[in-house]
Amino acid sequence: MRRLIGSFIALVSLATVASAQAGWTNSYNEAMSMARSTGKPVFAYFTGSDWCSWCHKLDQEVLNTPAFREWASEYVVLLELDYPKYHSQIAELKQQNSTLSGKYKISGYPTVLALSAKGEVMGSQGYQSGGPAKWIRDMSTKVEAWMAAHPVKPINTAAYPEVPYKSKEVFAGKDLRGKFWPYFEPDRWLTDGVPDMANKTVLVELFDTTKKSSEWVGKLNDWAAKYSKDLVVVGISSDTAAQVKAFANKNPIQFNVALDRKGALIKKLGLNSIPNVFLISSDGIVRWQGDPGHDIDPLTEDKVRAIVAADKTARVESGAS
Repeated sequence: MRRLIGSFIALVSLATVASAQAGWTNSYNEAMSMARSTGKPVFAYFTGSDWCSWCHKLDQEVLNTPAFREWASEYVVLLELDYPKYHSQIAELKQQNSTLSGKYKISGYPTVLALSAKGEVMGSQGYQSGGPAKWIRDMSTKVEAWMAAHPVKPINTAAYPEVPYKSKEVFAGKDLRGKFWPYFEPDRWLTDGVPDMANKTVLVELFDTTKKSSEWVGKLNDWAAKYSKDLVVVGISSDTAAQVKAFANKNPIQFNVALDRKGALIKKLGLNSIPNVFLISSDGIVRWQGDPGHDIDPLTEDKVRAIVAADKTARVESGAS
C-alpha cells in the first residue's frame, strides 16, 4: 500500500462528535480532513456494535489485532460508523451515520469502505476468515487496483508556470515530482510538537549539520516568516539531538525541526545529496524536488512564491480554505 501515502504527517486537531475506539475517529469530517492533509485513505467501518455477530468476529479476528493496528497506524485513517440497536447515540452522530449509510448504499454489516480524500470508494470488504494478514492483503489489492485506474495527475505546468525544470537530476533514487509525498513520522520533534500543516504548502528540507546545510538556514527562515500564512517549513536531520542543537546555536533556526535518527526517510527517498528539498502542495503532491543549491535548477524564492500562490488558489477554488 506504499502508494496510498500522501503528504507529510499533519495531525489535525478537530473535536470528534463522540468518543471512539483508540486510534479511530467517528467524525466523517475529521477523517476526511486527515485524509486530505496526510494523503492516507479513510477506512470507514460500518458496524452494529451491540447486535452484529459478524462485526464482532471481524473485530476479534482482524481489527483488534496488533498486526492490523500496526499496519493501520501507518497507512490509513480509521473511521468507525456505528449503528447500535440497544444503546443510544447523540443526535448529531446518529444523523451523520444515517446520512452516510444512505450515501454509500450500505446494505449489510460489517462493511469496510476504503475512501479517497474526495470520498470516492476505492475498495469494499466485509468479514472474511483467514486473519489480519489475508484481510489486509485482499483489501490492499482492491485499493491498489483502484489507484492504478486513477493515476495521480502530473505536475500542472499551466498552474505552475514559474516552476520549469531544466534538469532531470533530483539527486534521489525516486523522482516524486507530480506524485504523492510518502507518509513519514519523525522520531522526535525538537521544536514545539507537530506543526499544523493542514491546508498549507509544506517545504521539507533533509539536512545535516555541515556547512553546506548551514548556507540554507537563512533563506528558509526568511521564507517561513514571509509566507507563514500559507507555508510550513520543516527541517529533518538524521544527526543527534545534541548535534542539531549545537548547529542551531551557530545558525539560528526559525522553522520546525525533527529527527530521523535511523535515516529512514533518506533511505525511503534514495537520497544521494544533502541538503535536499521537497515542496509539497496541500493536496500531498510534490511540486519541486532537488538540491536547493543546484547550479542548473536551484530552488529560488520565485519558485517558492509561485508554488505557494498556485496552491492557495487551488485551495480557494476547491473550497478547502
